[in-house]
Amino acid sequence: MSKAFIPYPLHHGLLANLSNDAFPSQLWGYDKTVLNLDAGNTHFGYVYQGRVILHCSSGVFTLKQGMYFSLPGSGTLFGEGRGIVITRLGYQGVFSIGGPIESAGRLLYIDGATDTLLIPPVKQGDPCLN
Repeated sequence: MSKAFIPYPLHHGLLANLSNDAFPSQLWGYDKTVLNLDAGNTHFGYVYQGRVILHCSSGVFTLKQGMYFSLPGSGTLFGEGRGIVITRLGYQGVFSIGGPIESAGRLLYIDGATDTLLIPPVKQGDPCLN
């Protein structure tokens, strides 16, 4: 039986490589060191702590704690913050920046958990960020 949730320690670099999965993806940690994001993919990121600079073809953006982004194509993260990036390999998404996120989600589950759809799928089957 596979686990539904796998915790990963937050350190810089590749945390999980699911490139051979049905939905090929990679999980990256960002920890105060330059992280280059490759072209040909869409990168969904979240700033866990501090401030991170996102440099890409759309401009240069300062993201603070609790902010998130969707970046199609290449870019660079740098700064004194920490966070994660989920890369959906071979997918062409839409550029977006949002947040900071709210302390509780807007969708309430029957077990008391909450969730918010931060970056919705453009069409059925596309990735999203909750």
